[in-house]
Amino acid sequence: MQNTKQVSGQGSARETILVIFCFLGHSLLSYGNNAIIRWNLKYLCFKDVEIYFIFKVD
Repeated sequence: MQNTKQVSGQGSARETILVIFCFLGHSLLSYGNNAIIRWNLKYLCFKDVEIYFIFKVD
C-alpha cells in the first residue's frame, strides 16, 4: 500500500523535529532524576515517533 502524505514539506520538518526531540531529550533526561518527565517523554515517543517510523521506513 502506498502512503499518502498529509503535508509535503511542513510535515517532514515536524516529524524530524519530533524524532530529534525524543531521542535527544530522552538521552538527556535519562541522566537526571525526572522520572515523571522521562515517562511522559517515553510515552510521547512511543505514541508519535513509532507511528513516524511505521509510515516512513516502508
